[in-house]
Amino acid sequence: MMPSYREQLIHQLQCQGAFTEQGAIELVDAHTAQVLGADGQAYPGELTTLRTLVRKLRVAARNCELSEVQALLTEAARDDGAAREVARS
Repeated sequence: MMPSYREQLIHQLQCQGAFTEQGAIELVDAHTAQVLGADGQAYPGELTTLRTLVRKLRVAARNCELSEVQALLTEAARDDGAAREVARS
């Protein structure tokens, strides 16, 4: 099984020789909490938004509606960017 992104970051920090394992873990976890918040979401409702997008994409893909898939992805990227901007301010 491939290591998680978190595990890869910790390993990379240790390989650079600047951090102990515990120091690398604390740095990565502190940064993650700062960026994502305590619940792991970049903004409130992110998980719900992603689940809704997946449901819509499944329907469009089943119906072979590539233009609908593209439109949904474009709209989702725009909405996600706007929500992240609001969360930062």
